[in-house]
Amino acid sequence: MKIRLKAGLILIGTLFLLSNPAWAKPEQTSAAEKAVGGASGGPKIVITEKVFDFGEVPQGETISHEFKVVNEGNEPLQIKNVKPG
Repeated sequence: MKIRLKAGLILIGTLFLLSNPAWAKPEQTSAAEKAVGGASGGPKIVITEKVFDFGEVPQGETISHEFKVVNEGNEPLQIKNVKPG
């Protein structure tokens, strides 16, 4: 019992430390993000709502949602490939 409690506390402590932003590594910029808005200017894609939950949808019902995509860069933004999740 004491071993399980100790292992549980170690696990919880480890998860806390890893989830704490002060210990987290700085976010890495992906190649796609660098290509559309790096320090040298160019296009800059801004999507304010990245996820939308439709909740429960009855079978056979057609649903839709629009995502607002804005180019805040100084060059044209080309969206060439979109894949729904």
